[in-house]
Amino acid sequence: KQWYQRRVRACNYEGTTSGTMEWFYKDQKLVDAADDAITIDNGSLEANAQKYTLTIANVNPEDNAGSYKCALSFSDGDKLDASTDVVVRKATAIDSKGDVESTIVVSDGELSARCV
Repeated sequence: KQWYQRRVRACNYEGTTSGTMEWFYKDQKLVDAADDAITIDNGSLEANAQKYTLTIANVNPEDNAGSYKCALSFSDGDKLDASTDVVVRKATAIDSKGDVESTIVVSDGELSARCV
């Protein structure tokens, strides 16, 4: 059995002007293409705050663990960025008898997983 995970990263901004967000994984720019595992949501500027989110479906340690960066730029040339290291773990769920669970869903708001 294998866990399929969805990893969500967020960059929060406080200010009066909305900027342009770019996301990077190990210095490679991430793009939200149709029908792929990446979803980028720029949110909207409300009450001088904006939340930009990056969601990646079906993550695994080999392809998705490592350094992620969000880079926010503005029309006046000002730039802000932040980086974080992401750890992705594989897991197997077992029941009290030691048998592999076939249908289990875990969700904590930041991460959700489904064993299939």
